[in-house]
Amino acid sequence: DGKGDREDDDDDNDSVKDIDDRFPRNSEESADSDKDGVGDKVDNCVNVPGPQTDFDKDGKGDVCDEDDDNDGVKDFQDAFPLDAKESKDTDGDKIGNNTDTDDDGDGLSDLEEAEKGTNPLERDTDRDSVVDKTDNCPLVPNSDQTDSDSNGRGNLCDNPPKLTGFYLLDTKVTEQSKAVKPESELAAMTAAEWCGNGVNAMSSEVFYIQQKEAELRLVGQDNKFRLSQGIPARINSFGQFNFEQRQEHAMDKGLYVTTRLTFNGLLAEQGQVKGTAVEEVTVVSNSTGTSETLLTCKTSFAVVFNPMAAADTAQTLNATSEDAGFATTAGERHWNDKTQSDELNFGYF
Repeated sequence: DGKGDREDDDDDNDSVKDIDDRFPRNSEESADSDKDGVGDKVDNCVNVPGPQTDFDKDGKGDVCDEDDDNDGVKDFQDAFPLDAKESKDTDGDKIGNNTDTDDDGDGLSDLEEAEKGTNPLERDTDRDSVVDKTDNCPLVPNSDQTDSDSNGRGNLCDNPPKLTGFYLLDTKVTEQSKAVKPESELAAMTAAEWCGNGVNAMSSEVFYIQQKEAELRLVGQDNKFRLSQGIPARINSFGQFNFEQRQEHAMDKGLYVTTRLTFNGLLAEQGQVKGTAVEEVTVVSNSTGTSETLLTCKTSFAVVFNPMAAADTAQTLNATSEDAGFATTAGERHWNDKTQSDELNFGYF
């Protein structure tokens, strides 16, 4: 422009004074918000300094991309953030669970664990400090491994009581506490949704228990009475009955919910199973990258599994009988916000 650079206050003529221009000799750039030496116009992470790598080629640099491999699992939860085919490595052997034939590294293949009923993601399914491969009661805690008759099965899982059948599960909330992140509107809304049932709230539901030696499987309306989707449980020879259910899922509004239900009970009179310690813990976190806990809700229950007597099929289906029909297991369970109650709609013929 005929003016020497020493006298020119805008060397690249981009209308940004040199004193304010991070790139005074580049008319295409003038700002560098993250001060990484790359102009904002071409920087794939404008506010985060980085080397400009972009593994999944989505236009967002890896240092500011929450899911570098675009597999639907956030990097902070992904054991393989740069491998779209893998996200978990339960045993830490650097082989993803999708490829690993023994996910928990206990010496039993995942297929063998499926046959035994043990958890392929837990080295010690019953948590008695004896790994599944050598445990003589892999589904019932027995750290001493006592086997009086030397038949290869520990005393605690040898000839347990029989529970197969239908039960009416009666539940009552006895205690509840919640910790909500202060000054968070989202947390308050979440508390209303996930801690809706207050103390003394009651519900009833039909369950079916299938038993194979000490291993049990519980199915109900939530899993449409499909045994393949049932809750695994166990019972020992003393009638001690327990299970744990853990569920994780992503919700809208960037929320991630983890629910853990633990049930410890005892076989009582008339075939009832009474819960001695039943607790559900729900944790709602912000899954947008911070994994910030918004809500923790703890609920204790009084629970009784009441055995249901089998009906005479011919009598039940007889239109002239007192029963004159039967209830199907096809139905829908939902929470009614207006009545603040758990409802089960089902068909009757």
